[in-house]
Amino acid sequence: MFHLLKTLIDTDSCTGRESALGHWLCHWLMQRGYQVERQEVDADRFNLIVRACPSPAVWLCTHLDTVEPFLRYREENGRIYGRGACDAKGSLWAMLSAMERLRRHPGANVGLLLVVGEEHDSDGAKMLARSSMNGEYIILGEPTDNHLVSHQKGALVFRITVRGRSGHSGYPDRGSSAIHRLTQILFTLLHHDWGEDPEFGKTTVNIGRFHGGRGANIIADHAQADGIFRLAIAPEEICRQLELYADDEVRVEVQSASHPQRLFTLPGYPVKTVAFGSDAAYLSPLGRVLMLGPGSIHFAHREDEQVGVDELITACDLYEKLVLDLLQQGMR
Repeated sequence: MFHLLKTLIDTDSCTGRESALGHWLCHWLMQRGYQVERQEVDADRFNLIVRACPSPAVWLCTHLDTVEPFLRYREENGRIYGRGACDAKGSLWAMLSAMERLRRHPGANVGLLLVVGEEHDSDGAKMLARSSMNGEYIILGEPTDNHLVSHQKGALVFRITVRGRSGHSGYPDRGSSAIHRLTQILFTLLHHDWGEDPEFGKTTVNIGRFHGGRGANIIADHAQADGIFRLAIAPEEICRQLELYADDEVRVEVQSASHPQRLFTLPGYPVKTVAFGSDAAYLSPLGRVLMLGPGSIHFAHREDEQVGVDELITACDLYEKLVLDLLQQGMR
């Protein structure tokens, strides 16, 4: 039953290496009679726009890429493990399975959007948003415990680079430590109260990468940190605060930013608010965005990434039902 999911997981598609999976899926889908369009994003990286009918009103959508490191498929005690098991190849499997069912429904105007780059800078979704395709609804596959998402926090990715002056560590007054300066800035960011919203919750910040210096006995002449805010407020205020740290020795770069999102929901489905990021903000110009998928975000990006077999089967049923409910709503 899960042979297809095993192939999806066992095909390495860590961000930047999505092409092998894209080529395989293109062949698999065309064999089954779908109309498949490749949308180039950069050298040998492409989105797939898949149609079961000429003009889909509802699009199922998820991302092909995963975080590092690549981890192979295994199944144990009713759970499936491997990179992408829940983020988001489980959603991909459920969407492909639902598409096969939906084709048997007359008037099921549905298509499939498969994008690259979501785990890095959403370059696939941004490219898709610039295309001429459209629809009424986009159902985004992410690990939401099979709940519809009503609210999603925004995200702001930043980098701070500090230039210091090297010297002997026995004489700290003769140099200027970039690491000391950067840690002071990061301490301030981590302990600042960034505010709270009754719908989206608290704005939080995570420093995910830090490097600098040349050795314990050398005053560090360089240091750099990468971080991300999960936003309950508009990103403009965070940008303004970050720029206050910039001077001749400190460079602040905002690499991407998205606003908090209120997503489309339907009555009769459980809903939740999520703090993780997705392609939702970039896809919203193309249609009303819903988000739902199997698995928990708390298993994503882990060495033991996993999803329950029962969650996958439920997701397939939910995608089919959600598409039909949306099409029925559009006919009213």
